[in-house]
Amino acid sequence: MDKDGKTAFIFDDEVSGEILYNWLTKSGISRRTALDEINQTEGLVEEIGPKTFQQWTSANESAKMISAKTYDETGKRVVAVVQWFFKEHLHRKHRIIETSELEKIIQLYNEIPIKNRLQLKRILHDLQVANGELETRLPSNPDWKNQLCREPLCAFVMDRYWCLRATTHYELAFAGYKESDLKDWGCWQRLNSSMGGIPKHIQNSPMSRTRGPYAQEYYIKQMIRFRSSVSNLLVNEDERLVTILDLLNETPEFQKIWELSIQQEHQHIGNSIGFPVPFFRNDGTLLWMMELSTIIANTDGFHLITWTPIDRDSSLYLADLFKSVDESGEFSRKCYFIEDYASFFNERQRKALGLI
Repeated sequence: MDKDGKTAFIFDDEVSGEILYNWLTKSGISRRTALDEINQTEGLVEEIGPKTFQQWTSANESAKMISAKTYDETGKRVVAVVQWFFKEHLHRKHRIIETSELEKIIQLYNEIPIKNRLQLKRILHDLQVANGELETRLPSNPDWKNQLCREPLCAFVMDRYWCLRATTHYELAFAGYKESDLKDWGCWQRLNSSMGGIPKHIQNSPMSRTRGPYAQEYYIKQMIRFRSSVSNLLVNEDERLVTILDLLNETPEFQKIWELSIQQEHQHIGNSIGFPVPFFRNDGTLLWMMELSTIIANTDGFHLITWTPIDRDSSLYLADLFKSVDESGEFSRKCYFIEDYASFFNERQRKALGLI
């Protein structure tokens, strides 16, 4: 049950109806005229009847949400109705649509086809511009932490020592991590990537299973890239790097991968645009993702590592996964920063992770 003992569906009907009723009232145009013009919208398959439109634009218990016989037609109708009111809004002295109202409509109709949801978001953008609420300037985000939280990607931020500075709930969910894994220092060091407290180089570890039969080859290539990126630090015997390597050498099989990377270094040519990586997930799926690295300006060598799907099915899968993550409440935050977990690490681990 929801507000005043009504089911969520009935409540949604009334909220949608009240918003559209208010828009119609502010427009000063008759319901009949508005309907005639909306029915002329290109792309609509079925004509909307007067009684149906009256239910959509009623502020009482007879109100109904916009609907149609098919899923696709429902989306088209929602956009056609909202677009009509927005056009009226643009040439009126007084506002017809408030931003908060359109945001509510978008929330109510979040199950319509993705194309139609994006069309509504475009109308919202144009409404905010028309209402003087949004400047038509490309966003500038000098604070990478703030940007990562506002625009969470399937990505993490890594420093020049290959220690993570931040990750997102999408990346954790996709890779198979739980929030509790972040309390292990190895989860924040990419050459360890511990999951459930088990470092990835241990045979049949949770993370190595994610790479399937490609695990060793992937880890060797990764090690080659690591050694190349920290070569200057190695030569100078950088104190923090020495601490990291000492800790990693306590991990079974790490030294083996290190030696193999030296032996096979000449066999591996760098990738020009990215690095394809397999994800054998616990649900029985296999996704190939492109690993893309972007330098973050005004930092000490930080990189944004992004996982990008390389085919349509993987893109659709990720969209469903991210929706499930957002709805499940499994993760308490959208972004996680290493300094928030410093208390879980000992002094040596904090030194390795750049926290002291």
